Amino acid sequence: MAPKNGTTTAASSGTFAPLTEREQRMLFGAIAHCSKNNVEIDYNKFAEVFGLKNAASARTAWAGIRKKIEAVAGPVPKTAGNY
Repeated sequence: MAPKNGTTTAASSGTFAPLTEREQRMLFGAIAHCSKNNVEIDYNKFAEVFGLKNAASARTAWAGIRKKIEAVAGPVPKTAGNY
């Protein structure tokens, strides 16, 4: 349903609403600390989707992204509410 004031929402316009800083920390924390298995990347598909040369380039790109995710996530929180 469209908003009454005539504006469009992210869902209705097909655009992505940016995550807040807190949401980003929660997402990164979930990936880094709360996933039951490591995130499994199909590097050939990753390369294809993002226009990279090959799977090796995709693997290198993901390694850099993962380091940034882990840096933002920080250590495993000892108490609730750190995110």
